[in-house]
Amino acid sequence: MRDLSEFAGCKEKMSEAQLEETAKTIILHFGFLKITEMMVFFQRFKAGDYGRFYGAVDGLVITEALQAFMKFRADQLRRIENDRKNAADREREVERKRMMDVGELLTREEWHEVSWLYNMGYERK
Repeated sequence: MRDLSEFAGCKEKMSEAQLEETAKTIILHFGFLKITEMMVFFQRFKAGDYGRFYGAVDGLVITEALQAFMKFRADQLRRIENDRKNAADREREVERKRMMDVGELLTREEWHEVSWLYNMGYERK
């Protein structure tokens, strides 16, 4: 947070008590965030994505900005999960099409060799 206040060029710095209280609040409400996520948050804050300080560093501005960051984070996680799901769906579709290719079908003789498995109740999942 000191780095953020230096970056913002605020004349009034947070007192040790304010700094400690802000840190405790962040740990209490956002302690599940990884250090890399906090690094992204502070970089985005410095880039102007979450407001600014007016004269002095304000712990409330930081925690409000963290709330906005949580929305950004949720959107990003949702997008990543959707991308993974879509990729898995595409892979399944490619595999299904591959299995439908003529070269992948059983010949009559091959079917007679393995048909007893299906007659015993075995089915490929």
